[in-house]
Amino acid sequence: MRQLWELPGGGGRAQVTAGAELRWENYNAWKAPYAGLNPVGSGADFPYLRENDNDFIAMSPNADINASQAVQSAHAEIGLPLVTEANSFPLFHRLELGAAIRHERFSIHGQSTTPKFSVLWAPTSWLRLRGSYNESFRAPNLAQTNTNPLLRVNYTADPYREDMTNSAADSSGPRRTYRQGNDRLNPERAKSWNFGVVVDVPGLARPVLHGRVLEDAPARRHHHLR
Repeated sequence: MRQLWELPGGGGRAQVTAGAELRWENYNAWKAPYAGLNPVGSGADFPYLRENDNDFIAMSPNADINASQAVQSAHAEIGLPLVTEANSFPLFHRLELGAAIRHERFSIHGQSTTPKFSVLWAPTSWLRLRGSYNESFRAPNLAQTNTNPLLRVNYTADPYREDMTNSAADSSGPRRTYRQGNDRLNPERAKSWNFGVVVDVPGLARPVLHGRVLEDAPARRHHHLR
C-alpha cells in the first residue's frame, strides 16, 4: 500500500492501493495424426485403421481440444488508521477501518464485483478485536466447461458382475469411459464473516481466539451467466 495524507485528529496516514490485470487463458490438447484420431478416410487406404480409433494400442483416441478466454480485472483498497497511539483515548487505543473492491470480467462467464470490509479495534494496549466481511467469486476453468468427450480405456477387474448378469461383456477386462465438462456450469460465489481476538500476555506468546462463519453458494449447473 502507498501512504497518502494524514487523517485529521492525529490519526495515521491513509493507505491506498489499486491495480488492473488483463490475461488470456488457454486449454489446448493436441496429438499427431494417428495418435489422437485416425484421419478421415484412413480405412480406405489401411483396412485395419478405424476412423473413430487411433493406431496406438495403449493410447486413448481423442480429438484435439482448443479453448480460450480473456479475463479483465481491477481492484482498489484503502486503509484508514483513525486512532493510533498518538491520539488514543479511553477504550480506543487503536482503531482501523479497511475497504476493498474487485471487479472481474470473463469473456465466457460474465462479470462479478466483490467487496471486502474490515475493522480492527483495540480498547487497550493488550487487547485487540478484529472482524471482516468479504465476498468471493470463482469461475469454472476451461477444463471444467470443455464439452469435447475425452475417452479413457481402463482395465477393470470385476469378479462379481459377470456372475450376476451371466454376460461375457461384464467380465474383467478393458472398458471405455467418456468424460466431459459442463458448459452450463456457473461460477461459485461465497460470503464470509471473520472474527478474531488477540490478547497480549506479558512473557507469553500472543494467543489468538479466532472464529469464522462462512456462507457458501455452490455452482449451479442449469443457467448461463451472460
